[in-house]
Amino acid sequence: MPLNKGQREAVEAPFKPTLVIAGAGTGKTTVLIERILRYIDEGIEPSRILAITFTNKSKDEISHRIRKRSPVESSPRIYTFHAFFYWVLRKDIGKLGRDKDFRVIDENDQRAIFRMILKEKSIDSEGITPRTMANIVSILKHRNPYEQPLERNEVALHFSRKYELSFEDLADVYNAYEKNLREINVLDYDDLEILANNLLNIEEARKYWNQYFKAILIDEFQDTNDIQFEIVKKILGEHQNLFCVGDPDQSIYGFRGAKAGICREFLDTFEDTQLVKLEENYRSTQNILNVSNVLINKNSGELSKVLFTSNEEGSKVVYREFINEWDEVNYVLDEVQYLIKREGASLRDFAILYRNNFLAVPFEMKIKEKKWEYSITNSVEFYSREEIRAVAAYLHLVFNDDATDALYKIRALPPKGIGEVAVRTFETFKAASSYTVLEALFNIDECPELTTRAKTAFKELGVLIGELRSKKDLGIYDLIMFIIDKSGYKKYLMEKKELGRIENIIKFAEILKSDKGADNWEVVKEIPLKTKDVVPKTDDYILLSTVHQVKGLEFKYVFVVKMVSDVFPSYRSITAADKSEERRLAYVAFTRAKKRLYITKSPYSSKGSIVSNRESEFVTDIKGLPFVDARVVTKKWFS
Repeated sequence: MPLNKGQREAVEAPFKPTLVIAGAGTGKTTVLIERILRYIDEGIEPSRILAITFTNKSKDEISHRIRKRSPVESSPRIYTFHAFFYWVLRKDIGKLGRDKDFRVIDENDQRAIFRMILKEKSIDSEGITPRTMANIVSILKHRNPYEQPLERNEVALHFSRKYELSFEDLADVYNAYEKNLREINVLDYDDLEILANNLLNIEEARKYWNQYFKAILIDEFQDTNDIQFEIVKKILGEHQNLFCVGDPDQSIYGFRGAKAGICREFLDTFEDTQLVKLEENYRSTQNILNVSNVLINKNSGELSKVLFTSNEEGSKVVYREFINEWDEVNYVLDEVQYLIKREGASLRDFAILYRNNFLAVPFEMKIKEKKWEYSITNSVEFYSREEIRAVAAYLHLVFNDDATDALYKIRALPPKGIGEVAVRTFETFKAASSYTVLEALFNIDECPELTTRAKTAFKELGVLIGELRSKKDLGIYDLIMFIIDKSGYKKYLMEKKELGRIENIIKFAEILKSDKGADNWEVVKEIPLKTKDVVPKTDDYILLSTVHQVKGLEFKYVFVVKMVSDVFPSYRSITAADKSEERRLAYVAFTRAKKRLYITKSPYSSKGSIVSNRESEFVTDIKGLPFVDARVVTKKWFS
């Protein structure tokens, strides 16, 4: 496809600082590739061209497309920021007096360290997870003297207030994490940035890179943070040949330190800059763009743009409001089924998007019932949580005479004085007899391998299971509440201040309660005791994802669900900057849709009570538009 006017203007721009504002679906990757090929055509040695992307997937795509097009054997240097910083440090980290044999930890390793520290320090504050703490420490690391104890600065106090965590606890976690990294000689991604920046303050190191690269390109520039931009400026030679592509309206990583105003800063930094806007969208229908434009234009800014397309006008954007969560879920999945039948769609054409991972739970439950293939991105599956597995194990023991493996899950939740070796011994004893689990527990004196103390613990467990079984005809919700009370598990979690786990159990009970018509055992049989990763068996599957995880992707049909106040935008969005970022996040969600966009809302409940039932302010902004079909569904929606 030939370049359009805006794309051609960007590719053919003179070799000086150039900022391309590229709206969603406007072909920015094509522009980057064509610009690189132009550099090569103009005689720049490919290995002296540096292109920075934000994901390995983008890096691989650009590399592949250039290899197909370029007659030159050598290739441009295409890296993610952190891979490039690793290269810089591998060459010269000795100049900083550091050990060259450092190792880099990824985000999973990082979260494992935070998980250990939070557990060691018994820190339990609402919203504080290893992932959240990793994001907080990442931001603080750039505002605190490097490798020094955390100072009581404004940003640290902001996080302390936001997460209801004392400054002392926050400092304890921060300092313990830094100490842990130093002791094992590893660097995280923030260390790579800070040390690369420090290294480039040394003239000899800086001059090497100034002379090495003749052209620098940056993709997704709006997600660049201060220190990354500082490093780019330091390696930029006298040629000032810098080409950045980004969209301020898709800046959604403020929690990682990305700076929303970085595009404006680019224009202020260099004296002779060029600004090009790409506004012709190749992805979506005009109606989807109309709604997206209205939404994002509430965020005022001189770098704003208005997307348009030569695609068809398309169907109106659909907004539906429901009286409860299950009506919303049933409607969405019914609509998926309808579109598969009516328009010949496949499951892979659909994405269900939400603000937070926990919102996937009811959708996942119903999709499993339908036996559809599905994938959940970047999420711990709800059923793999420790507290859910524990309650599931108790339920299996209530209804299943043979559920020996469930003992492994409940023996320490709460602690019962039964070790793993004792459970294995019990398992062998039961297998050698004709006893059921409950019979084996009451006849445990026949097992000579167990200590008297272990036998007493097993007998007490038998009494507990007997009491739980006496209530198995209760409704499933009431049964679960009885289990966590009678077993002492609820008290155990409360003493550990793990109230979030109790809330998850209540949510779990509510989900099971929704299976009207099924008896309790039929419901329990569907609960997996051994959890597995959600890996689709085929490439035809429906995607459930947070909005953050689908940036850069597109789908024929998109459902943006749970558009309710305090969920989307998040209740944690306090400042004007926070609210603006939430609006940009909604814009990213809307602009993933190619053919049809659905927005849905139902009340948000927590601990069995409705917390919020006001529509999202983003819905208020668009539901009265002529290209939106908005309705409140007051009757019960049966799947």
